[in-house]
Amino acid sequence: MTLRYTLTEQDVINFHVYHLCSTRKQGVWRVVNGIAIFAMAMLSISFLVFLYAILTAEEEIPAGTIIDIIVTHIFPAATLYLCVFSKLIIKAISKRSVKKAKNNDAGEKLLTLDDEGIMEETDAHTTSGSKYSTIEKICFVNDCFYIYNGTNRAYLVPLSAFADDGQKQEFLNIIQRKTTGRTVPFVIK
Repeated sequence: MTLRYTLTEQDVINFHVYHLCSTRKQGVWRVVNGIAIFAMAMLSISFLVFLYAILTAEEEIPAGTIIDIIVTHIFPAATLYLCVFSKLIIKAISKRSVKKAKNNDAGEKLLTLDDEGIMEETDAHTTSGSKYSTIEKICFVNDCFYIYNGTNRAYLVPLSAFADDGQKQEFLNIIQRKTTGRTVPFVIK
C-alpha cells in the first residue's frame, strides 16, 4: 500500500505538543515543570515570610488584612500557574516545533507499507524506513495517526492521506496484521 500526502506545519506542531505533553519522561517537560514548581515554591515562601512579619508585628493587624494577603497572593499564583503558565509552555513547544517543521518534517510524503516494513520518502528525496517490529504505539490525535517506531520518532499520517474510509481501514488492517503476536497500544484522543 502506498500513500501520497502533504504533512502541514500544523500537523508537525500538533505531534510535538501531544508527544511532549503526554510523555512525562521527556527531559524538557521535567525541566519546565521543575521551573514552575520552583516559582510556586518561591512565591509560597515569600507569602509565609510576609505572613510571619504581619503576625509578629507589634501592632494588631485586622483579620481582613490576612484574608487580603491570601486572596492577593495564593489565589493569583495558582491561577497564573494553571491558566497562563501551561499555555506558555505549549506556546514555547510550538515555536520550537515550527523550526523542526520547516527544516524537514513538513512537506510532501510518500509512505509505503510492504511485507518488510514502512518506508517514508520526503519531497527532499530523503528516505527512512523501519520494520514493523519497531512499532511501539499507534495514536490517533488531531485527525492524524502517529505511528511510533521509537520513543521519540513517529510516522505522521493525516486523515487527508486516505481517499476514503476503506483505504484508512486497509491501512490499519495492514499495521494490525504485521504487528500481530505482540501488544501495540492504540490510543485515540
